[in-house]
Formats: sequence, structure tokens, C-alpha cells
Amino acid sequence: MDSSFLNRLTLWWFNAIPVLGSRKALEVNDLYQLNEGSTSAYLVPKWESFWQPAMRSQCDHHVSMTLILMMRRISDNDENYETNTALIFLT
Repeated sequence: MDSSFLNRLTLWWFNAIPVLGSRKALEVNDLYQLNEGSTSAYLVPKWESFWQPAMRSQCDHHVSMTLILMMRRISDNDENYETNTALIFLT
């Protein structure tokens, strides 16, 4: 789809879709044809080419996070308390 900068900025090109959808149930043929650069067939491999190396570099550093959850129950007389701690290791 080719449109001007102003039309892209204001999403004016999209107005026809909700108008048509208010008149009838939309079908695949009612939607605009995507440019090749906007399709998942083009974008997914490009995303993966950046995502996989980033994930490998994180795993190489053996980064782990420790989350400590603490619940503290204090009795009525404030003399005795119980602490429950859970450790969750994320790698």
C-alpha cells in the first residue's frame, strides 16, 4: 500500500476498514494487501537473525536472577514472628 506521509501519520488509510466492518463482517479480501517488507515471511527471519545471537550471548554469561519472596507473619503480641522465604532461580 502506498500512501503519503500525512496519511500514514494520521492513519487515514485505516478509516475504510472500520466503516466497512460496521456494515458487514470483514473478510480477508476486505483487508489491504501488505508490502513484502511488512509480511511475517519477511520479518520473522529478520527478527530471528537479531534475537538468536542476543539470546546466545545472554546464555554465555550464565546470567541468573534470584528472586526472594518474603512473607512475614507477626503474631498479635509482636514477640513471635514467622518468615517464609521462597527462592526462585531463573536462568
